[in-house]
Formats: sequence, C-alpha cells, structure tokens
Amino acid sequence: METKIIKQNIPEELQLSTIMCLDEGHLYNIVTNESKHSTDIQFGKGGRNTPDRTPGLDHQSLIYIAIDRLEYFQKLFPNSNDNDIALYHLKRALEVMEERTLERHERGVLGNSGEDYE
Repeated sequence: METKIIKQNIPEELQLSTIMCLDEGHLYNIVTNESKHSTDIQFGKGGRNTPDRTPGLDHQSLIYIAIDRLEYFQKLFPNSNDNDIALYHLKRALEVMEERTLERHERGVLGNSGEDYE
C-alpha cells in the first residue's frame, strides 16, 4: 500500500505533526514537525480471536489517552469551554464504542471477524 498523509483541518503552518497511514486502518506514523520525533501507532488487525491477528491498540485506548490529556489541561485552564466540549464528545464516543463491545460480547461474536462482525 502507498503511504497516505492524513489531512488535518487546520492550516499547515499550525500543525504540530504529520500523520501518515502506512497500512490502511491499521498502522500509522506520527512525526512531530519540530523535533522530528516519530511514533508508530499499530491497531489490531483481524478479530482478537483469529489465529492470524496482528496485535495492536483499539480505538478506546486512544480515546482514553485523549480524555486524560484534556482533563489534565482542564486542571491548568479550568474555564476552557472548548476543552469541556471536546471532553463531552470524546466521552460520548467512548460510551458508544464500549456499548458496542459489550453488545458483541453478549452475542458471542466479540473477537470474530467476517460475516458476524457487526
């Protein structure tokens, strides 16, 4: 697969990093524009119960990190309405993802991929 740059919605001169997709939906590389420090983010590939699975993160892990960081900033800048709004939406996204995980577990399809994925 060809490397794809993930488009950010702010002007390029304001962006703190460059985000590249190296394996669509599964492997990303983030390079900070100032220090050129590079970090890979590997998401799991394949159902968690499949033998050929590539281990990795799930969406929820990154959302928890973003929530923790914004809550830290809320301690520093407690009157930030923007952070309040972002936290609300991140927490709601987390609720939706975790409800889906629980529902899939109850149906006995958590960790499978294929026809029963949804």
